[in-house]
Amino acid sequence: MKVVWTTTALRRASDIAAEIGLDDPDRARSFADQLFRQIEALAEFPQLGRVVPEVGKSHIREIFFRQFRIVYGVQRSQISIRTIRHTRERR
Repeated sequence: MKVVWTTTALRRASDIAAEIGLDDPDRARSFADQLFRQIEALAEFPQLGRVVPEVGKSHIREIFFRQFRIVYGVQRSQISIRTIRHTRERR
């Protein structure tokens, strides 16, 4: 399956990496690399994540990476990365 990113998800990933980079640019690069690798694994295992509890639809799922929720949609031929949120954020 193909993995595509929404503009929102890309912006969130960029903002998170930029914030980390304020303290440690190397750590920010490492974070981004690991994040993208984790998400690319969904291409092989789209059902890896759980159904998002507050949504309750089987095609809207989430995985966790460190303290972040990665919300994605599963369609026939692609995975759509919808957003990335800190686990403390509400919706």
